[in-house]
Amino acid sequence: MHLERFLPYTSYDINRDSNAARTFADLGGRGVPMVRIGTNVVHGYNPEAVMSYLNGGK
Repeated sequence: MHLERFLPYTSYDINRDSNAARTFADLGGRGVPMVRIGTNVVHGYNPEAVMSYLNGGK
């Protein structure tokens, strides 16, 4: 499933945007992709976790 077809999102380039790089570090960034859904952060490719948070899971 390609979520970009169904959900609005914003993509940031941490190599070109110092504010994005700072936010990435503040959120414990240790690799990409990193997805923030509300206050939840998913590190790495984990579609199950993303769907869980989108469906209100913890």
